[in-house]
Amino acid sequence: MRILRKRLHFGLFLITLCAAASAESKAEAAQAKRDALIAEAKKYIGSPYAAGGVGPESFDCSGFIYFIARKSAKVQLPRSSHAIYRFVEHISDDEIEAGDLLFFSASSSGRMTHVGLYIGKGKMIHAASEGPKTGVVVSSLGEHYWKTYYAGAGRFVPSAKSAAGGKPSNGSDKQKTDAPSSAENSEKKTSGTTADAETAASGKSDKESGEKTIADSGGSDRDESSASVRKDTAKVDAGPKKNELIDNFICSFSAAIDWSFFEPDRFFANFRGIDSGADITFSKWKLRPGIGTMIKGYNGGIVLVPLVFILELNDNIRAYAGPAVTLGSPTFFGERTASPAFSGTFGVSFCTPPHAAGSVGIRFMQDISYTIFKKSGDSTFSFASAFCAGFAFATGIRISLPMRAFAGERGA
Repeated sequence: MRILRKRLHFGLFLITLCAAASAESKAEAAQAKRDALIAEAKKYIGSPYAAGGVGPESFDCSGFIYFIARKSAKVQLPRSSHAIYRFVEHISDDEIEAGDLLFFSASSSGRMTHVGLYIGKGKMIHAASEGPKTGVVVSSLGEHYWKTYYAGAGRFVPSAKSAAGGKPSNGSDKQKTDAPSSAENSEKKTSGTTADAETAASGKSDKESGEKTIADSGGSDRDESSASVRKDTAKVDAGPKKNELIDNFICSFSAAIDWSFFEPDRFFANFRGIDSGADITFSKWKLRPGIGTMIKGYNGGIVLVPLVFILELNDNIRAYAGPAVTLGSPTFFGERTASPAFSGTFGVSFCTPPHAAGSVGIRFMQDISYTIFKKSGDSTFSFASAFCAGFAFATGIRISLPMRAFAGERGA
């Protein structure tokens, strides 16, 4: 009996030991994942801000979080601050760890207008659009602005402390004294201190939307006790949901010169016409689908109107293809052409990193495309002539902006 009891005690000891080792292993893995996320974020400090930017050359605030989450943690987040807020696990202020997300609302409607990554010691890394510092910067949460507009925290990677078998203590590395308080800010809003009033006082308002653009403003650290639980989660979630889908759409407009540098029997740079286009892409996924149209005006007043389907590989490369309608018959290298019954065009477009002008991103673009033409009448082009007639370059600019700009929504 004693032997059986000893074996039982030894078995329980081994089980306890294995459980402790497993918890420690999970905690270490969770902490390593958070450390890697923060390290990835810090690589891009100094990168410029651009509306709709999802890296790696430039970012808006949600695009920055979207990029590092996908690259480091292999997590696909939505593409707007409010959509990310609705996606993540909401946590109380007492549970915040380095590697969690912090959300801010400068909107009287309660929509999230900014998001940053908490990196410990009362600081976050984020993409700021305006202020003394713009682009990817590190800001102190003790600054008055962030205290005022802080709305809550969220988590999309495992908690290192929970994996270790316990919750963070009062001495944990969350912003216990430096962090803004979501409960306090909820009280401020209900007592009439709305984002619009604060915006007017600061002189940094967006007059069209009535929302303050999140900026990296100056300030000093101040000790302030944080609330134990987010009290305004329900209020924020009750904000407008009808624009949730709009947050993932990007509109683009382009203008370019259509040209080529060869004819069937020689290399010869020649001007073909002027192109313009408009399209919309869905930016939530890694490969971003879209649809658009173009108007290609050729010499002689001839117009080609393609309807194209788009697939963006990243911020700088997209492919497109689709049917086209030809109004008239263009002339190339002295030969009259016609559009076949099922004409079409396809191509690849390359863009430079955007230059940000408010919520607008301006890029230089270079398209390489091929359009199907044939000779007028029953005759056909030779292979060389068909290739030279259809193959073309288009050099110009592309202007992009989020669809929320048309809906009166600012923020990222």
